[in-house]
Amino acid sequence: MRVLVVEDSRLIADAVVEGLQDEGMAVDVAYDGVQAAAKLHVTPYEVVVLDRDLPGVPGDALCRIITDSEDPAMVLMLTAAGSPSERVAGLALGADDYLPKPFHFPELVLRVRALARRKPAARGRILRAAGIELDAITRIARREGRQLDLSAKEIGVLEALLTASPAPVSAEKLLQQVWDENADPFSQAVKTTVSRLRHKLGDPPLIDTIPGIGYRIASSVAIRRSTACSSASRARPARLSASAIAVANSSVKEVSRASVSDSSGSSSTDPTPTAPQTRPTTMIGAPTAERTRITPVSGPEASA
Repeated sequence: MRVLVVEDSRLIADAVVEGLQDEGMAVDVAYDGVQAAAKLHVTPYEVVVLDRDLPGVPGDALCRIITDSEDPAMVLMLTAAGSPSERVAGLALGADDYLPKPFHFPELVLRVRALARRKPAARGRILRAAGIELDAITRIARREGRQLDLSAKEIGVLEALLTASPAPVSAEKLLQQVWDENADPFSQAVKTTVSRLRHKLGDPPLIDTIPGIGYRIASSVAIRRSTACSSASRARPARLSASAIAVANSSVKEVSRASVSDSSGSSSTDPTPTAPQTRPTTMIGAPTAERTRITPVSGPEASA
């Protein structure tokens, strides 16, 4: 989830940003209306936490800019103006929620997450696909009922993949949704995080890599096919081993028959030198064409 915090008090802004980041959100900050307008022009946000009293561009004008855009973010007004008439005026500007100062931080987190769920095209609280289940509020993920021990970034990547499933998500999109504006676009952060997440999800693999496109949650059909192939590959060595044993036994029998034939056809009293004999040597484990090699026999064995 990508969030923009617009607050002229650096103490409050930095505390809110740090707290939301600890909750696994990708958070940017603007300390005045001009900075906020520039960031909104570049980055699509799901939620904007907006102070109403801002230098530069006032919060009311910024709220109108957001609500008039093609894909407006959800706006949570966070301000000291907390009288009923002021709250009504703020909501009339297009704000989706209103939280007066001072506030309890857990309430702010819940309101931000609730606004993200209310955004058009947003999915429900529980995200499910291919046996994975993620609670967007508690940030608990399970696979086939088994709870997964995931970091905040891994949860963020999983949430983005589940939200888009079955469609793929590009690495650039993941960097935009899960990391903040300070992330290096040339780093291996996305690739490394996806690799760790894939390992923690276990077998059969649940995340497909589509070259040149991005990542996606594997379909149930692909997972079943992967499981079947894995089972077949585990069973194959036993069948090959039995075949090799049968070939070896057959070769040993041929060697034995050849040895008996050579012994019965030779004479121990014949002093005439004889030409070197040949004896088949079996190469166990070699390819079929190389299993039997003719080896010349000389010396004492030649007269045996």
